[in-house]
Amino acid sequence: MRGAGALHKRVTLEEPVRAADTAGGASVVWTDRGTLWAELRFMKGAEAVEAGGLQAQSTIKVRLRASALTRSVTADWRLRVVSTAGIYNLRQVDQVTDPANVWLVAETGVAV
Repeated sequence: MRGAGALHKRVTLEEPVRAADTAGGASVVWTDRGTLWAELRFMKGAEAVEAGGLQAQSTIKVRLRASALTRSVTADWRLRVVSTAGIYNLRQVDQVTDPANVWLVAETGVAV
C-alpha cells in the first residue's frame, strides 16, 4: 500500500459539457469538477509528426484517492496538472483493482 506522501501533485479533473452555440450547433466546454492531490508517474514519451511539425506526446499514470468524485470519472474527462497547466486526455480509468484508489492513464499531445 502506498502512503499519502506520494500524493504530492495538484490536479484538476475536468468534465466535457456540451453547450449550444449561436449557430444552432454545440461546442464542448470543459468544466472543473474538483482539484485533488495525486501521484503522477511518467510511463513513456514519444514524438509524432503533426501538421508538418513534431508534436511531443507523453503518457502518465495517475493515482487519486477513491471518493465520490473520482469514482464518477470516465475516459472522456481530462486532467490538468496545476503546477504546469499541462492538459492530459484520459485513456483508461480503473476504479476496481484498488478499493482505496482510482488509477488513470492519461496522455498529452494527442487528440481527445
